[in-house]
Amino acid sequence: MQRRQFIKSVGFAIGLGAVGVPLRVPEPGGPKPGFAFFVAGARFHAPPEDTRRGSLVVLEKSLWRGQRAIRITTKSGQPIGFVPQSLVSLVDQADHGEWRVASFNPDAVPWKRCRVAWFDQPTSV
Repeated sequence: MQRRQFIKSVGFAIGLGAVGVPLRVPEPGGPKPGFAFFVAGARFHAPPEDTRRGSLVVLEKSLWRGQRAIRITTKSGQPIGFVPQSLVSLVDQADHGEWRVASFNPDAVPWKRCRVAWFDQPTSV
């Protein structure tokens, strides 16, 4: 390894360490009412036509590339996307209540197309 390349590598490693990535620690007892997140993987699915703000969604446990994942579908079974990997353990703790679409914009960039929120008590739309 040449000296210049070594110095670049060391500087890059120090830069990564200085920036740091905050880790999301799951809250004890699951998410709080009103907890919301943007759906991951929405770019791989066409926006379902029956999805609008307040629509019920179904969360199904599944595997993706050998890791735990939670799939999000409409009530009719059309796929919307997945729970972000960093939130799977937190969302997995929500054993009662319901998940609804908090915002939906089919014309938005895919990673901000659909936002899902958790409600402790069933709501009427």
